[in-house]
Amino acid sequence: MVMSPQRNRRLPCTGTSTCCQQRTLLERYQISAFLQTRRSQTDITDTLNRSKSTISREIHSNSFEGSYTPCVAQIIAMTRRKSAEKATKQNPEAVQVIRKWLRRGYPRVYNLSIFC
Repeated sequence: MVMSPQRNRRLPCTGTSTCCQQRTLLERYQISAFLQTRRSQTDITDTLNRSKSTISREIHSNSFEGSYTPCVAQIIAMTRRKSAEKATKQNPEAVQVIRKWLRRGYPRVYNLSIFC
């Protein structure tokens, strides 16, 4: 989200600002330093120009044994990112078969794994 000059409202993200990018190791060090100096999550979000939910999720998801350490947080995040299931492109043959079935009145297709 980007802050609007009017009434301090957050605007929808356009995808080009830093708000949509993944956290960097530098940001994780900043979050850690802010937490060590007992700054609130609201202060952290204002300083890093991130939403409260992003910072909260970062701290919760990438803490280890109740402690947030930037290097450990980076390793946890990278491991999660690498092990995430990747999106696959649609198989053109499967798309043709599905369209044919839908034209014939078969509204439910339960298992397409045989075509992909």
